[in-house]
Amino acid sequence: VLMHRDIEDQKEEMKNLLVKEKELHDQIKLLEKEVSAHKKEIKTRDVSIGEKEKRIYELKKKNQELDKFKFVLDFKIRELKQQIEPRQQEIMAMREKIKEMDNELERYHKSNAALDTLIGDLRAKIDALQLQVRAKRMTAKTMENTIETCRSDVQAAIVHIQTHPLLLAKVKTIVEAYGSMENVRPRIDPEVEEEYARHKEYLQRTIQELKQALEEGSLHHMTTNNAIRQNNMSLINEINAQRESNRQLKNHVQAEIGRIRHFAQAMNMKKQKNKTAGQTGVSTKEPPKTLAALFAGDSINAGGDSMEP
Repeated sequence: VLMHRDIEDQKEEMKNLLVKEKELHDQIKLLEKEVSAHKKEIKTRDVSIGEKEKRIYELKKKNQELDKFKFVLDFKIRELKQQIEPRQQEIMAMREKIKEMDNELERYHKSNAALDTLIGDLRAKIDALQLQVRAKRMTAKTMENTIETCRSDVQAAIVHIQTHPLLLAKVKTIVEAYGSMENVRPRIDPEVEEEYARHKEYLQRTIQELKQALEEGSLHHMTTNNAIRQNNMSLINEINAQRESNRQLKNHVQAEIGRIRHFAQAMNMKKQKNKTAGQTGVSTKEPPKTLAALFAGDSINAGGDSMEP
C-alpha cells in the first residue's frame, strides 16, 4: 500500500513536473520570439540610422551647394547694383539736362513774348504811319484839286489880259477864293518835296524790312521750338525706357531674393522635420540629389511627410 501510494505520489509529481516543463517551454518560446523581435528591431534601427546618416550627408552636400548658389546670387546682386548705380547717375544727368532745357525753353518763351510785344508796338506804329500817310494823301489830293481849279480860273482870267479892269477884277476874285488879300504865298520848295519823297520812301522801306524781319523771326522761333519739343520727347522716351528697365531689374532681383529666402525656409523646415523624424525613428525616403531638382519643384520626403521647395 505504501509503495502504491508512493507510486501515485510520484506520478502526481511527474504530472506537475511535466506541466512546469511545458510552461517553461512556452516561456522559452516567448522569450525567443521577443529576442527575435528585438533583433529585427535592432536591425531595422541600424538600417534607419544608416539611411539617416546618409541623408544627413546628402543634406550637408546640398547645404554646401546652396551656399555656393547663395554666393553666386550675392555676386550677381552686387553686379546688378553696380549696373543700376550708373544708370541712376545717367537719369540724374538727364534730369539736369531736361531742367536746363526747360529753363532755356522758358527763356525762349520770354523772348517770344518780348518779340510779340515789340511786334505789336511796331504794328501800332505802322498803323499810325499808314493813317498819317493816308491823311497826307487826302490832303495832297485836295490840294491838287484846288490847284487844278485855281489853274483853270487863272487861265480864264488870262483871256482878259488886254482888258485891265476885267483882269484886275478876275485876279481879286481868284485871290479871295484861293488866298487872302495879302501877298501870295510862294510855291513849295522842290527840295522840301524831294525830302518828303525820300522820307516817304524810307518809311515804306522800313515797313517792308520790319515785315520781313517779323516773318523770319517767327519762322526761326517756330523751328527752334519744334526742335526743342522733339528733343524733349526723345529724352522723355529714353527716361521712360530707363525706368522700365530699372523696374524689371528690380523685380528680377526681388524675385531672386525671394527664391533664396524660400529655399532657406524650406531647408529650415526640412531640418526640423528631419530632427523630429530622427527622434521618433520614422524612416525617410530618398530626397532629390541635385540642386536643379530643387528649382524644378521636386518634393523632399522626410518621415513620410512631403515638403516642396
